[in-house]
Amino acid sequence: MDIILYFTGNCLHCAKLLEAKLGNVERIRLESKLDIARTQEKLDGAQRVGIILPVYAGTLPYMARELLKEFRFRDTQYLYAIATCAGSALSIHYDIDQVVRKTSNRGLDYWHTLTYPSNFQTNMAPKDPEAVEGILNAVEADITEMAQKVASEVQVPVKSQKVLSRLAEWSLHLAVKKDRSNKFYADENCIGCGMCQKSCPAENIELIDQKPTWSTHCEACMACIGICPTRAIQYGTKTQNWGRYLNPRVRKDELFVD
Repeated sequence: MDIILYFTGNCLHCAKLLEAKLGNVERIRLESKLDIARTQEKLDGAQRVGIILPVYAGTLPYMARELLKEFRFRDTQYLYAIATCAGSALSIHYDIDQVVRKTSNRGLDYWHTLTYPSNFQTNMAPKDPEAVEGILNAVEADITEMAQKVASEVQVPVKSQKVLSRLAEWSLHLAVKKDRSNKFYADENCIGCGMCQKSCPAENIELIDQKPTWSTHCEACMACIGICPTRAIQYGTKTQNWGRYLNPRVRKDELFVD
């Protein structure tokens, strides 16, 4: 049995394709409700472990970093990391490698970066559907080749990126602030379906009188704004005239927190 730890949307798409190509894989989403002890038991019995994370300002999300610190990985396991991003992966692979070394006294065996459509839709307008389809087709071809390397347990050691890592950490604090939640709101198009709440991995959304309200521990995963069926969720004023991005090859219910 292999285990894949993943975050949200684009990472889930990648995890599903790897599962289909590798076989005998269990996917585990990194979320605030994650049962650490039970997950560790599964990791202990895994032959290969994959970590699939989005790139946030060149590094990994806050929640993902904290959860990875809870786990121990065996020397005999094949351990790999996949980064999903629309631009540069910067130091994320090095940063994941460093977390693993501190907890497990070992590093990554293999790493790879996949170029996906941007999901940072509070800062930039999403691409049009035709462009998204083209990017996803290229991604899936890349995953097919990557799966063969994982199956063969190819070794690609991580290079030291200490300077870039410090830069990425500084950028993350600027780009992903925990108090960003105060700019999210639901407009008059909200139908009270609760899909935003169900999809939040940080349990940061509460429905009050059938309207979502955001607390102060947003992970900036963009699941809520992307999954809303009526595009009622806004971020300030900039998103009012923008489209939305949600990976079209992932079902909405697959994003719901267990």
